[in-house]
Amino acid sequence: MASSSDVRDVLELPKNAAPRPPPAKKFKPEPKKLDGLQRELYSLLGENTPPIAVDTKKFKDKPNWRQKATPWVWANFKPGGRDDDLTLGHWVRGVAHAEDEEHAFSKFNVKIDVPELDEADYKAYRKAGWTFDETKYLFDLCRQYDIRWLIIHDRYDYPDSKRKEQEEKEKEQFKDEEEQESVKMETKKEDEDVEMEDTDSAKEKEKDKAKDTEEKEKKKKEQDPTGRGLEDLKERFYDVYRALFKVRQEKGEELSPQEEDLVKQMNFSKEAEKKRKEHLERLLSRSPAEVAEEEALVMESRKLEAAAERMMNERQELLRLLDAPTSSSSITQYQTSQGLSQLTNNLLSDKSKRRKEVAPSGVSSGPLGNSANVQKVAQAGNNKKAMSPGAAAVAATLQKKLSAKEEAAYGISYHEKLSSGVHFRSNKISTAKPTIQSKVNAVLTELALPARPIMPTARVCAKFESIQQSIGVLLEAKKQADKLDAEIKVLRGEK
Repeated sequence: MASSSDVRDVLELPKNAAPRPPPAKKFKPEPKKLDGLQRELYSLLGENTPPIAVDTKKFKDKPNWRQKATPWVWANFKPGGRDDDLTLGHWVRGVAHAEDEEHAFSKFNVKIDVPELDEADYKAYRKAGWTFDETKYLFDLCRQYDIRWLIIHDRYDYPDSKRKEQEEKEKEQFKDEEEQESVKMETKKEDEDVEMEDTDSAKEKEKDKAKDTEEKEKKKKEQDPTGRGLEDLKERFYDVYRALFKVRQEKGEELSPQEEDLVKQMNFSKEAEKKRKEHLERLLSRSPAEVAEEEALVMESRKLEAAAERMMNERQELLRLLDAPTSSSSITQYQTSQGLSQLTNNLLSDKSKRRKEVAPSGVSSGPLGNSANVQKVAQAGNNKKAMSPGAAAVAATLQKKLSAKEEAAYGISYHEKLSSGVHFRSNKISTAKPTIQSKVNAVLTELALPARPIMPTARVCAKFESIQQSIGVLLEAKKQADKLDAEIKVLRGEK
């Protein structure tokens, strides 16, 4: 057996080859222990292992080949939706069922209950252009195809020759009845006084209508060789069905709530159905440009409706503000002398209350304070320092009541409330919202007036505020007038 040295000679490897170094061990740093934790708490850290071992199966169970396979049997059955004796077969798992047993899918074979027509009740639903046999043929098709109108209209094929023969027979049968009815109508016409002024125009209208109907019927016959459109079939079916319910009620039978709802719903309008289809055809035949134009018109109409609603809300708000408050008390209580004396006492008490409220604020109730306040000020000055001759003259003038001219000359004004600190009078001028203030400034520039008064005296500031208020009122009136003009133009455009 060859040794390792022989193998080295064969592979031409050096004999004193250095030994392979051992694999370096990976150093795993130990996790640092957190300060303040006990050994038991620290041992709980790590992955959350469940208390119970959960065994999740990743593969399906092996099939049990030793178990006996379930048998499949070929079984015959008769479908429940057929009237003939057709027998079919299928594979069934387990034991075959009996042939007389009902099929599992026969419960889904639900048929609509279409009534059978009786010739005895034909008078109730008789109509010109429709015979009993053709009506029965229509009901048979509805029963066969479960009132699927498109299929019924496609399969409808009643010959015109048979229809004409039956119409002539029915005319002969009901000729006597029509004669009797015509005699009754003539007797009624003789008894009644009928105005015959517009008879010619009515006849002409009837002739025009008859021509239009004939043209429409010709077009229908060109499109449909049977002469019966889908709307005609629907109208005839629902009219006869509703008439049958009325016949049952006349015989004394009571209808169930579901049947009463059906009677109310069976109001088919052929003209409305035709208009609906024509409208849908026009909608489907629109070009992209027309669709875009209609969408733009809808958006514009919504904007106008929103603007109208907003304007109505603003009108109601203005009317609410302009309405005078109604007094709860009547005037009759003040017509007597006792009521008048009570009213004067109430007014005097209110006046005295107002004076008491104003007095503690440090502002004098008179033009420049009453004489008592002036004397107190003068006494306080005498305690500190002797009054000068000029100050004595000012005090003497303050004791008397000043006139309006003197108040204007001295620049005296009265304030309900004074703010603390020194401020410019122009800073107290009220301003409106930024959007409205910009419009007010534009009007002021048109009037060659500055945005702020150059010499803001009390009178100038008062006049400036009044001008601003009047400009705001005019702008609001202009806005309302523009809205009304726009509404008038829209209404004229609709006409």
